[in-house]
Amino acid sequence: MFIRTNYWAINTTNSLRKTNDKIQKTLEKLSSGFRINRAAYDAAGLAISEKLRYQIDGLNQASRNIQDGISLVQTAEGAMQEIHSMLQRMNQLAVQAANGTYTDDDRAQLQLELQQLVAEIDNIAEKTEFNGIKILNGDHSLKSENSYSQIIGSRVLNGSVTVDSTNNTLNFELDYDTYTITLNSDNYTPEQLVESINTRLADQNVPLMASLVNGKISFRHLDSGDNPIYQISGNGISLLLNNQRGTPSQYVVAGEALLSPFITITAGVNDELTFEVDGTSYSITLSPGTYVTPLHANPETSPLAMEINQKISQLGIAVTAGYG
Repeated sequence: MFIRTNYWAINTTNSLRKTNDKIQKTLEKLSSGFRINRAAYDAAGLAISEKLRYQIDGLNQASRNIQDGISLVQTAEGAMQEIHSMLQRMNQLAVQAANGTYTDDDRAQLQLELQQLVAEIDNIAEKTEFNGIKILNGDHSLKSENSYSQIIGSRVLNGSVTVDSTNNTLNFELDYDTYTITLNSDNYTPEQLVESINTRLADQNVPLMASLVNGKISFRHLDSGDNPIYQISGNGISLLLNNQRGTPSQYVVAGEALLSPFITITAGVNDELTFEVDGTSYSITLSPGTYVTPLHANPETSPLAMEINQKISQLGIAVTAGYG
């Protein structure tokens, strides 16, 4: 009995199988578009290609994120252009109100239009959205208007600073409480004084920190967000200010304001005006509203000056308001 082997048939079968494998790999490459489809083809090459693919996918997504950001900015820009147009109109109304040929009724009509423009600006700021996110209402601001989270004094401290019973007390009025610290009587360098103040602030759990800014004592709020410092008072205010008037001395949060072309008075926010005449303190409360205040306005016809002078006249003192 003989067992014969057909070597030619076996070789042909093996060659056909190898050819089919190569065809399958080629078709796989053609259908996927990739030279390397699995680690068996080229392990090192696959690792490199996957790394590059991750980077490409990340860059593509970053590009899409940038486009979304551009769309948001374009939305905000459109709203700001509308607001800018309204501000231009308000400035025009302010200049128009300075016309000496207008009567009080004419100015009242100008005032009415100005108030409507202010209301529309507030409406745009409140309702401008992108993907449900309000972008102009101040929710994403680092610090909102009328928020004073840092106060810097005007006095530059040089050399030795003497602290005694005449300047050792500081009172801080914050958004939710009032605090008082008392410093030890001693001679301090500016750095030692700041360190002593911070120690007292920490002892009293006051959320403030003192520092030196160009030789001037500065206080900033430690809590994040809108946390104003409303007032600093006490005899220790002399450590912050060059000049003092009145008793007790106070460092009140305030600032210079350019009133032109208009100013809005809000009840409980900025409607109270306090001043001192011959050592006597007076206070008036202004009526809420938006007042046109054109540059170099005549106080006899300016709505704001007229409102202030009317309130002052009720106090019976020889003082009038004007524009400087």
